[in-house]
This record gives sequence, structure tokens and C-alpha cells, in this order.
Amino acid sequence: QFNLIMKGAEAVVSASLEQESFPYEAEVNLTLTDNKGIHAINKEYRQIDRPTDVLSFPMLSYEHPEIFFLSDENEDDFNPDTGEVMLGDIIISVDKVKEQALEYGHSEKREFCLSDYTQHASSVRI
Repeated sequence: QFNLIMKGAEAVVSASLEQESFPYEAEVNLTLTDNKGIHAINKEYRQIDRPTDVLSFPMLSYEHPEIFFLSDENEDDFNPDTGEVMLGDIIISVDKVKEQALEYGHSEKREFCLSDYTQHASSVRI
């Protein structure tokens, strides 16, 4: 199941990069956790004391998402080992994926790949 999740995540990231006409190779860090893990992260970083389905943490700095500029000269935006743009982190609760798939009557794959997670991917400028 892990390989299926990772292939789905890669497909979502690739489609988002293509949709945005992103001109660089990019890296997104994906963390899969349970409700307990995402609850702790949500409480620590957002001061919200409950689990959620997905969190995103952009690594690039920009004043307005619609006015996005990336310069080859800003070395902090690029992974020094790979040269890829470091877009940010996406953290997903696998427990919530399962719960919401059941609640909305569709597959876990659809819930993982095609729902709110793509919106969060956009917020890290994929």
C-alpha cells in the first residue's frame, strides 16, 4: 500500500507542477502519520488542539502566492545536493484518509490523491 500512496503522491505533485508551468525540478517532503502524530503537529505549529487531515508548510518565501518569483541566485530555495527547488512539506494523516474515504463513499486512493491534498500542494507552490 505504501508504494501505491507514493506513486499517487508523485502523480499529484507532477500534475501540479505541470499545471503551474513550474520551470524547475522540485522537491516536496511528504510525511504520512496517524491522527495522534498530526494532532501533535497541529497543536505545536497552529495552536489547534485536534487532528486534521493534512498540513502544509511552504519553504519558499513570497508576499502573495499569485505574485511568485524565484531567482536562480537565491541559493536558500535550492537543495545544495540535488539542485531542486525545495517547495515545502506536506503532512497527511492516513487515519483521516481512511475515515474521510468511508464518510464520503469513495476509495482511499481518491481521498489521498484527488481531494484537499492537491489544494495543500498548491499552497506549497508545487
